[in-house]
Amino acid sequence: MAEVNYRIFDPKRSFETGSEFYKFDITAGAEILENGAYLRVANDDFAEDHKPGHNKLYVNSYLYPISNIDLRLDLNGSYVTAYEDPDTDLNESNEHQVMWVQPAFDYPQPVTGVEYIKGHVEYGSIERPEQVPEDAWTGWEWQDNRYKDNDLSEYTNLFVETQTQPFGPINYVKTNVNYEKDLEITEVFAETELNVPVKQIEYIRANVDYKVNDESVDSPRAWVEGRIHQIPGVKDYVNYILVNYETDEGHIIDHGWYGDDDNDWKNRLYAETELAVPALEDFAVTVSLESQNIEDGVLDGITADSLEEDLDARYVENGKKIEWYTFATVSTGYDFPFSIRGDVTLKFDLVHQEISEYEDDALLVELSRPLTKYTTLKASYNKQDSDHGENYSSLMFETLF
Repeated sequence: MAEVNYRIFDPKRSFETGSEFYKFDITAGAEILENGAYLRVANDDFAEDHKPGHNKLYVNSYLYPISNIDLRLDLNGSYVTAYEDPDTDLNESNEHQVMWVQPAFDYPQPVTGVEYIKGHVEYGSIERPEQVPEDAWTGWEWQDNRYKDNDLSEYTNLFVETQTQPFGPINYVKTNVNYEKDLEITEVFAETELNVPVKQIEYIRANVDYKVNDESVDSPRAWVEGRIHQIPGVKDYVNYILVNYETDEGHIIDHGWYGDDDNDWKNRLYAETELAVPALEDFAVTVSLESQNIEDGVLDGITADSLEEDLDARYVENGKKIEWYTFATVSTGYDFPFSIRGDVTLKFDLVHQEISEYEDDALLVELSRPLTKYTTLKASYNKQDSDHGENYSSLMFETLF
């Protein structure tokens, strides 16, 4: 792996801002990763994603073209070819090529009343080898499955976003549009925050997004959240109360850039509060309640005999499907004598009246104690760990050197 960086220093603007300022910066590099390279020292995800090996060239750069104006132009991109993958018929590097380039701009306060405007054009292309098994794609990102499903070998996206400065009772309005040219799909997003003249109301925010001309989406996703604090009469005991509601009956989260295609709810209610104990300094308990309304079709095809054994059994009570799955979460932490820190998280399933069998960290107990300035001893127990399964315990000695 090799990389080179070149910068042009701007002394005038550096003097004005009180820090080093570069008006031009470019980083170019190359990675040559042989198939089967020994990567055990590397992060596990990195080693798995780069299992086939690759040749990669990349560049990242920016430019401030106008003196004393914060308009910034960016240009980023990469070109990758694959090495031989012994698990497939991919045996020549030039059979699998991925190219990506993105020119972009970011312009803070272009006119009065506008906080910023930014955007980019993203272009990518791929050359696929013919008759390669599906598992050959592991580690090779190509937009999302819609591009592969539509047998597209290239894409062009246009993105623009802007945000206003405060005006009237509105703190800001943020909007963005993403146009996927090759799929002819337009994503539209808008968010706002109200400036309510009541000191107990910390904020009220709402946003909505929708995909135009996307057959997989039939309604917008909407989200609203409010938070209050300094509540008269209980402010010494209740630090805040937060309430959130989100609806996604059109399955935008399932197919969008949120990256959450595993959720199986269409409506979600969430409330959270933090309770303080004045007699104990820096001690608080966070309590939340979450209720999820099951999506249509999640339990279709599941027989009565398999309901309790299925992964979606959270939506089953006494052999019958329920519409809302609800659980409460309680978490707290405390600094004990001898520099021992304890943290506890408990998730209780209110439908089945038990510690949740379906949520990670359903019962998580963690203890830690610094031994020296650079070393810490940690112990933990987790009833349900996403990586290690049930009843996972660990004892870890951590050091920094």
